Amino acid sequence: MRKWDPRHAVVAVLLAAAAMWTAAWRPLAAQCAGASCTITVQMPVSDVLRLTLSAVTTSLGTPVEADYTAGYIASNGPTATAKANRAYTVTVDATSANFTYAGSLTDPGKTASTLTWATTSSGPFTRNAGTAAALFTGSTGTSGTSQAIFFRTTVSYAVDRPGTYTLTVRYTLSAP
Repeated sequence: MRKWDPRHAVVAVLLAAAAMWTAAWRPLAAQCAGASCTITVQMPVSDVLRLTLSAVTTSLGTPVEADYTAGYIASNGPTATAKANRAYTVTVDATSANFTYAGSLTDPGKTASTLTWATTSSGPFTRNAGTAAALFTGSTGTSGTSQAIFFRTTVSYAVDRPGTYTLTVRYTLSAP
């Protein structure tokens, strides 16, 4: 009679596990009735959301006397393009409450809300970078919907001191 060896038990367990594993990964057999067979197929679909911008920087321009007289300087922003396989919204807002000032004078604290924007060059310029607002939305999926943005930056002799003003504007594509 052979003596029991614990290695035999380990080998038996490994062989049983291998048999079960390969059986679990075999494709399911088709359901057949006579000359007709059917199979079930599935395809999990996850959210597809992609946002691109035509430019990663935008110059707001250097104000001249006519801009100060008008109270603003106008500039073209980038075009945002959304791709989504469901309803979506693209929003715009600033990442901080104020522009960053670089200059030799005291920081005037120019607020993000002085950067207004619209979806046409003629306005209305009722939305500002200080508060998130929808640039465009879609109720269904899209293979590429685009929208340009147009900026007007409020300028004032009393407030806008010589220097460079920088503000980061965030574009966000989200699905409700």
